[in-house]
Amino acid sequence: MLFGKRISRSKLLAVLLILSLHTVALTNVLADQGVGTERGPTVAELKREGDTFVRAGKYADAGRSYSQALELDPQSFNLQYLLATTHLQQGKHSQALSSFSKLLELKPDFIQAHLQKAKILSKEGSFEAAKAEVQDFLKGVKGKAGGDPKLGKDREDATELLGSLNSAIGHLKAARKAISGKAYQKAVDEATKALAAGPNSIELREIRIKGYEGVGDLEGMIGDLSRLTHLQPSIQAHGVLLAQLNYFLQHDPQTASDYLRQCLRFDPESKPCKQLHKFIRKTEKDLTKAKNLADGERWRDVLKIVVGTGADSEGLLTRYESELTKVAPKLPPAFHAMARSQLRLQLHSLACKAYVKGNNINGMKKHCPVVASLTEIGGDNDEWAFVGLGEIAMKEERWEEAVRHFRNAFEKGGRNSQDILNRLQKAERTLKVSKQKDYYKVLGVSRDADTKTIKKAFRKAAKANHPDVGGSEEKMAAINEAYKVLSDPELRTRYDNGDDPNDPMGGQGGPGGGFQGHPGGFGGGGAFHQFFQSQGGAGGHQQFFFRDGF
Repeated sequence: MLFGKRISRSKLLAVLLILSLHTVALTNVLADQGVGTERGPTVAELKREGDTFVRAGKYADAGRSYSQALELDPQSFNLQYLLATTHLQQGKHSQALSSFSKLLELKPDFIQAHLQKAKILSKEGSFEAAKAEVQDFLKGVKGKAGGDPKLGKDREDATELLGSLNSAIGHLKAARKAISGKAYQKAVDEATKALAAGPNSIELREIRIKGYEGVGDLEGMIGDLSRLTHLQPSIQAHGVLLAQLNYFLQHDPQTASDYLRQCLRFDPESKPCKQLHKFIRKTEKDLTKAKNLADGERWRDVLKIVVGTGADSEGLLTRYESELTKVAPKLPPAFHAMARSQLRLQLHSLACKAYVKGNNINGMKKHCPVVASLTEIGGDNDEWAFVGLGEIAMKEERWEEAVRHFRNAFEKGGRNSQDILNRLQKAERTLKVSKQKDYYKVLGVSRDADTKTIKKAFRKAAKANHPDVGGSEEKMAAINEAYKVLSDPELRTRYDNGDDPNDPMGGQGGPGGGFQGHPGGFGGGGAFHQFFQSQGGAGGHQQFFFRDGF
């Protein structure tokens, strides 16, 4: 029954078919009018959505909206143009090229697409392809620019671009030739000129990187490698090398870690990036501790961290140099990793100063000369390295060299370190003494010998040089003179400060100088009579014996 009347089956089917056709027609009309249906947003809605995103600067979202609209209407010239411009805004040059090519398929007389493609291809370093697109544009623009100011301006831009491309093509050829011939500076210069037209050219960046390596320009190489990480984000080696250069040579842990995090975002399981990132974190943690201890003048604790506490305790310096030794072969040999490692310099400098403060000559010998030798990275400006060299020279009795090192240290420290000044003045006094009588040498003892050692040396020298055993009175007098000064703390201090008590011109002597009443500087109560006492013998021969327990 339909409205109270019986109808046949065939008529019912006909009615249902008519209703279905009306529904389809209504849906199409609504879609054309921008009205949503249960099948999803319409072309018009997606376009409006994309336009809203563009106004908000959300070009990635706009691109997605335009792409969805193009799926519904793939022949839309307007949508294809909008999608191309959003790709350009995001720097997605390959996608933009594809969109402009589709624009030309849809509308071959849209010659501005040729110019846009030429600009993109030029930036990518595809100079020959860019040149062909410019020429296509210039062919198409002939006779069209008369009444169109915009088209006239585009023709001027195209003519200028064509000249730039011709120049870039020549520079690229010259750069290739130079790098193959190992003319590194020439390669750098030619690649730089070509990059003005093609800043995203991977080939030109790689040529210039090799050139920078050849001329030893670390900063230039890092700059181009950094650019390559953006142009080729999937190539892990770029980020690892950048991290190594920044950390092991320049000691820039923040920048190195940034490159490693970028690597790990692309590949969270990257073994090289994970291992290096872990090593940097551990090293920087220990370095911070050592620096804080140094600020607090806790030099013994500094050494525990930097050099370790014994054969079984590996210090930070050893761990770092071990890793640097592994990394160095992977770095450009022109940069001499061991000689240009800033962190290696810092660690040796910390150890050198700590040993100077602890008066440990052996420690100074291991580290201070290393610091001073790293001249390429400023080691020869480290005042404590030269203090250490001065102390080593003092220990080895190279007085003039010691004075030179201490004076150098004092100047490099800004002439405001009382500690270094004291060391310099001591070296100057010692140098002055060395040009006078050397009492330490007479007794055969070092300058830091204690009282017991000096007494023992005197006894030995006196036995060997006494006139009764074949020695000379002059030699014995010199031994007595030396012992008299060195056995008396006050006189020894004067002597060590450059004032020889036996010098007639010394500060304490009268007209006769020194100790009065004896040609050797001593009276009858001198050192000789403290240790020997004579008794008469047959024929006037004298005998001597020791006193004071000797």
